[in-house]
Amino acid sequence: MLNEDLFPYCPKCGAKEFAPASDKHFQCGACGFMYYFNPCGAAVGIVKDGEGRILLTRRARDPAAGTLDLPGGFIDFGETAEEALARELFEELHLRIRSMTYFCSMPNLYRYAEVLYHTIDFFFVCEAANLDELEARDEIAGFEFRAVEAIDLDEIGFDSIQRGLSKLKEEIASGRFRL
Repeated sequence: MLNEDLFPYCPKCGAKEFAPASDKHFQCGACGFMYYFNPCGAAVGIVKDGEGRILLTRRARDPAAGTLDLPGGFIDFGETAEEALARELFEELHLRIRSMTYFCSMPNLYRYAEVLYHTIDFFFVCEAANLDELEARDEIAGFEFRAVEAIDLDEIGFDSIQRGLSKLKEEIASGRFRL
């Protein structure tokens, strides 16, 4: 699952003998340089309101423009997943978080600008400090609150978000988790 066509030359010596050596890394046949592809981290918010519903966003841009999503985004260098989620929620929705609790993680494939990124998405259940100030910004076309059982997973644009919401539905239905 490496992006072979995007890396035709070794980034260290420039040789054309830069090729996949496994499903996780490239190796240069000329200088021996190895480049590993590790998953990118992303943080996802399951933001609850006072009525047991969660916040869904509508994507304004590709990938998956127009589909429903949970708010969040990529973790920047030097950030924790929690810091990244707080930053993303503020950038995308003008939302401040009062508390967050880890829920689960899910692997994902995220294609952007012809590059396939492998991600690991960290899901957090969040309590917001200012739901009355929500505003769709940045990559968000709109937002809504829905009861978890009313979410149609076919409306969700990313596989990892579908699986995270499916796990949430199962946990709630079994009584092991409450919003």
